[in-house]
Amino acid sequence: MKKHLKRGLSPVIATVLLISLALILAVIVFLWARGFIEEKIQKFEEPIERACEDVSFSVDIDSSSNEIKLTNIGTVPLYGVEIRKKSDLGLISKVGTASFDKQGIGIPKGAEETSQINNEGSVKIIQKDVALIIPILLGETEEFKKSYVCDEKFGEEVVVL
Repeated sequence: MKKHLKRGLSPVIATVLLISLALILAVIVFLWARGFIEEKIQKFEEPIERACEDVSFSVDIDSSSNEIKLTNIGTVPLYGVEIRKKSDLGLISKVGTASFDKQGIGIPKGAEETSQINNEGSVKIIQKDVALIIPILLGETEEFKKSYVCDEKFGEEVVVL
C-alpha cells in the first residue's frame, strides 16, 4: 500500500504568519489614522488658540511698494501675518503672507516692523481695497517650532493706502 503524505503548514508557522499579518495591519491602520489627528501646537505652555486672544496690532499697507508696516501693541510676539482681500460681496480671497521673523522671535511687544508682501496667487491688493490682516504665531510641538494662523475673528480690517 502506498502511504499518502499530507503536506501543509505546521501550526507554529501558521500562528507566526497570522500574528505577523495582524501586526502589519495594525501598523497600517495606525499610520493612516495618524493623518487625521493634529499635533497640538502650544504657546506659553497653553494651546496656541488661546494666545490668539491676546494679539493686538496696528497695520498699514502700501500698495505701491507692496509693503506692510505692523506695530505689535499686544503681549504676544507676532511671527507674521496672512493678508486676505475682502470684496464688496463679502467674499474673502487670500493675497499672501508677510513674515516678520528676522531674529527668530518675531515682533515683540511695542516693536514696529516693515515687510514685503509675498503674493501667493493672482489676487492682488490695490489702493482703497479692504484687507483682512490675520496674525500668524510661532508655537511649539513636541519636536519642533511650527507657525499657526489665527482664526479670522482675530484679524484686523484695514483700507489699503
